[in-house]
Amino acid sequence: MVRTNKGRRWFALAAGALVVQLAVSPVPVLAEDFRVENRVFLDDESDPRVETTTIFLNGVVYDILSAPSEITVFDPSRGRFALLDTDRKLTTDVSAREIAGFVDRMKERAGEQENPFVAFQAKPQFEIQYDETSRELTFTSPWIIYRLVTQDAESKEIARQYREFCDWYARLNYLLNPGALLPSARLMVNAELAQREEVPREVHLTLTPKKGFPPKRIRLRSLHHLVRNVVESDRSRVNQIQQYMKMFKQVSYDEYRRREQDG
Repeated sequence: MVRTNKGRRWFALAAGALVVQLAVSPVPVLAEDFRVENRVFLDDESDPRVETTTIFLNGVVYDILSAPSEITVFDPSRGRFALLDTDRKLTTDVSAREIAGFVDRMKERAGEQENPFVAFQAKPQFEIQYDETSRELTFTSPWIIYRLVTQDAESKEIARQYREFCDWYARLNYLLNPGALLPSARLMVNAELAQREEVPREVHLTLTPKKGFPPKRIRLRSLHHLVRNVVESDRSRVNQIQQYMKMFKQVSYDEYRRREQDG
């Protein structure tokens, strides 16, 4: 496992291609500023495997992974992600168009596979239930189960921004991490949340990649705390990231990945 990919995989599995224009339109005037604190756990472990802070500021999203030290910047107006390795002081860009094209090709291949778990990822189908009292939203299938505890997004714009980032982060994760889930299932979850103008407070993900007795299951859970206001410390972190983007050595995506794996 490479140094930085592990964190991305855990977060995207718990957090989570369509046509490119879904997320590369100009940033709306009403784009709102907020922050989401994220923690990802394996099974019933008490210590998180991954902790991230996601800052939405001025229409750009800054996702900060605590360990290993890596930052992902998503700029919807440019249709691009910037990846920053703060240890090696390297940065690279990858476009939404490249990500979407890769996911499209892999989705087509997955749909042709005989392995039912892989084929399901290409075209997932779920039974969807919502409990108004507990605010639990459940997506059930033989292979993947999502159970979410939801909360109000507080505005349509926050719901839209959160969905846009989560959609594209799930696609990016699939590009960066061989063996990660195709994003199709997570996109369905994100779409349902956005329609309800909700965001997750908790996400419980159960994977059953192989049938048998007893069945092999992987369980992940994540906790998400949405903070409605961006404070001065958040702005300072963003200013520092913007300085990193100017100072770090710009390399190609392939070189960035090679150096990452060599490290």
